[in-house]
Amino acid sequence: MIKVKPNTCDINLVVAAYEENLDWVKKIKHKKIIYSKSKRYVEESEDCKVFYLPNTGRESQTYIHHIVQNYENLPEVTIFCQGHPFDHCPEFLTVANCNSIGRMNMLSQKYDERDWPNDENYCGIGHYFVYDLIKLATDDWDLQHKIPFYIIGLDVMYPRCRPMRFCKALWGANFVVSRKNIHRFSKDQYKKLLDY
Repeated sequence: MIKVKPNTCDINLVVAAYEENLDWVKKIKHKKIIYSKSKRYVEESEDCKVFYLPNTGRESQTYIHHIVQNYENLPEVTIFCQGHPFDHCPEFLTVANCNSIGRMNMLSQKYDERDWPNDENYCGIGHYFVYDLIKLATDDWDLQHKIPFYIIGLDVMYPRCRPMRFCKALWGANFVVSRKNIHRFSKDQYKKLLDY
């Protein structure tokens, strides 16, 4: 009988937390890194490190901070999520406990019909929406849109690209990305984003 080698890789879970109940994190089998932006105590363990950040920015600031701090030492795969990812993906635990981005993609698409590319470098977890960047720049429904951070981010990461009208994004910013995909951009580009 031929044994098939499991499709596994080095995976870390990075959680951008504030006041959420994080008991669910213990159910993730991968190494865990929690960034808390509150003074609430979060328990560390052998496979779970906790860092406290000032309460500035949103989860994207936390994710970029993590990338800048660990750029040279990133694992093969990183799962980025909010402190409570279940509103956007009720099956988050099942998806996040997979052993490869490909398997996460297959499972994510089972729970949410999307047209994200099914590859080994990226997996969006949960529902997506499409931003109309022109409408976003003039819409006053939310203070966070007063600063066109999507446009700034696109300009930093794709400076030679013509402006886009539409941008696909995930509700809740829960996604999985390979080190190879993160390294498509320089550490200096991520630092520049973090400065913004």
